[in-house]
Amino acid sequence: MKRITLAAAVALPLLLAAANSALAAKIAVIGTGNVGSALGPEFAALGHTIVYGSRTPTEKDVQDLVAKTGHGATATTQPEAVKGADIVVLAVPGNLAVDITKSLGDLSGKIILDPTNVVNRNTSDGYANHGVPGGSNAELIQAAAPGAPGRTMPANGTVDSSSLAPPVPGIGSTVTSCSWTTNASGTSTPSTRS
Repeated sequence: MKRITLAAAVALPLLLAAANSALAAKIAVIGTGNVGSALGPEFAALGHTIVYGSRTPTEKDVQDLVAKTGHGATATTQPEAVKGADIVVLAVPGNLAVDITKSLGDLSGKIILDPTNVVNRNTSDGYANHGVPGGSNAELIQAAAPGAPGRTMPANGTVDSSSLAPPVPGIGSTVTSCSWTTNASGTSTPSTRS
């Protein structure tokens, strides 16, 4: 009986560690600005491997972000970051997201998270114009990543990056994420999480 108890005591932490690492993903965070620097460290703290994709991966501010993220985070070019990633987070300006997506290379089988928001502030009436002609930004990103059919999910497009950082002690925070998932037959279904 002692052997079984000892074996269980040794095996349980190993099984839990294996289960946790099996759920962990390699996440390419494309962009190292406000949104990327808010999301990357939080994903890493949850056990995910973070690879930042940056136009300037060796610059001091990018390397400072890698150090702040910890947990083995790295930085490289944007196309290199997506290689081997399970999830790609497009933490870039919304009006550049489609072109950047096209420049990333093969995104087959990857989940693409789109926290972007296209905003035109140069309008004649002085009001910001949200959205893009011809569909949502997520739809345009999906078209730019044909190898990842039905796996582009808009997330937090109307939430300021400061809301994505850790909650204030005693106050907390909730971020609601809404998305549409399109299956291979073209049927879309809504999904909301808080």
